[in-house]
Amino acid sequence: MNKELILITLLFFLNYSSLAHGMTFKMCQKVSSELNKKTPMQINQDTYLNNTNCTSENKKPTLNYYNITEFTYIDIKSSNKMQKNIWCSNRAQKKLLKEVDVKYHYYTEKGDFLGMTFLNYSMCR
Repeated sequence: MNKELILITLLFFLNYSSLAHGMTFKMCQKVSSELNKKTPMQINQDTYLNNTNCTSENKKPTLNYYNITEFTYIDIKSSNKMQKNIWCSNRAQKKLLKEVDVKYHYYTEKGDFLGMTFLNYSMCR
């Protein structure tokens, strides 16, 4: 995920929510809405963020990132490891993971599903 997208997410979250009270599903939806104003957003030369949304599957909301890529195959295990390193090595991002779980969904340009990765705070320990 590029730094601009991370910054947008964090700034919006920090402006509208108190970390002491956690992020509600409604707040997650607001973050997603703000992110979607910037989409589609180029992530790297082969992938762009198409849109985001929030779901409420567990105790805390899940922020879903829907990515479109030129690839026809993605090594999900490697992608998850890379994303874990990115999220868990940055204090602000790690703090955000206390508030929401994160899922990355990958699709080809034709709309074929390639896979999904999942991150939560416990994975950073």
